Amino acid sequence: MKPYQCNVCSKAFQEPSYLQRHSLTHTGEKPYKCNVCSKVFIQTSDLQRHRLTHTGEKPHHCDVCLKSFARLSHLKRHLRLHTGVKPYTCAVYFKSFGQNSSIKAHRLTHTGEKPHQCNVCSTSFSHLPDLNRHLLLHTGEKPHKCNVCSRAFARSSNLDRHMRLHTSLKKIGEVLKSKVCSQ
Repeated sequence: MKPYQCNVCSKAFQEPSYLQRHSLTHTGEKPYKCNVCSKVFIQTSDLQRHRLTHTGEKPHHCDVCLKSFARLSHLKRHLRLHTGVKPYTCAVYFKSFGQNSSIKAHRLTHTGEKPHQCNVCSTSFSHLPDLNRHLLLHTGEKPHKCNVCSRAFARSSNLDRHMRLHTSLKKIGEVLKSKVCSQ
């Protein structure tokens, strides 16, 4: 039973302190201030979590790979990589995802929505990485560089294909060398 109800949105709460904290979301009041950067927060727990950004402290550790996280929720999400648990399921394809953000991105394939628009040519994309890759066409930037010959590529897949050429040429050179040495 939740006897304490918000006058603004009618949401109900079990404790009066929960209602009081909730009411701040309607007033916009943020009484908790960071003494380092002056950012303000509705709840003390939000301020405490924020303070970790200044200290760099990451108190939550993965027992499998020893990676550290500032937030417990981030550790829990990370652990799904090790366990393979995928709690978010698409109602259309019944495909499962490990992160909420992944299923949200997937849902765009069903809606046809393309919220990411190029500010140069107005082409729209469903996914932000697709827009970022597209932007390289306008900037001419080629961030993927070959460590053998320094040739550069806009896409990592093109660099991968290029690297296979070096591998093939190296194998051909080794074969020719072995034939010359054996004569």
